[in-house]
Order: sequence, then structure tokens, then C-alpha cells
Amino acid sequence: MENDDQRKPRILPTKIPLSDQCALRLEVLFQGHNLIKAKRLLVEHVGETTEIVSQKHSEEWDCVRFALLKISHGEIDTLEQEILNAKGQWDEILKLAGFEKPEPGQSWASHLAWFPKHRHFD
Repeated sequence: MENDDQRKPRILPTKIPLSDQCALRLEVLFQGHNLIKAKRLLVEHVGETTEIVSQKHSEEWDCVRFALLKISHGEIDTLEQEILNAKGQWDEILKLAGFEKPEPGQSWASHLAWFPKHRHFD
């Protein structure tokens, strides 16, 4: 006899994709292999794995992702190290970037004004 878990269809979790605004900021800060690596790091390590991706989730994770990009200054090693050091505790990353965590019921907006200055690549 099958138990209930075996009869239920298995729903695979989906990682939260990068928003267009996040991708735009990434392209200013990184190029080539570092751009590919930065995108992978943000998708795989920054954002809860969830079955339902809502607009609310995207906004929250953009704030964290923008904060990481801001404090990385376009250095891929710094980005990777900050992600590893945070271990999912993103409040400190938001503080370091100067992005305020909103009060309950308020929108995530402090990060939207930040846009990286154009980087000159060697």
C-alpha cells in the first residue's frame, strides 16, 4: 500500500530568477566569465528556493542582490566571499550597503535608487 507522500505529484522548487534591473546592474559591473559567474552566484545562493515565485519575493531578493553588488564594487571574489560569509543572514549585507529594511507593510525601495557607475575593464 502506497503512503500519501508517494501518491502526491512531486513539485520541484524553482530558484528566483534575476530581474531585468538586477541583470542590468550586473552587466555594468562584470563582463565575460565573471558576469556568468556573478549571475550564477546570485541565482544559486541568493534567494530562497520556493515553489511559487511572487512579485513580492522578487523585490525582496533584488534588494539583497543589489546590496551584494554594491558592496562587491564589481570584484567577483568579493561578491563570492560576501555571499559565503553571510550564510543566508542578509540583514548585515543590507546594512553594509546602506539599504534599509522596510517596516512590515512597506515596500522595498531604498535599493532602487542605486545604480553602479560605469566600470572600465582592463
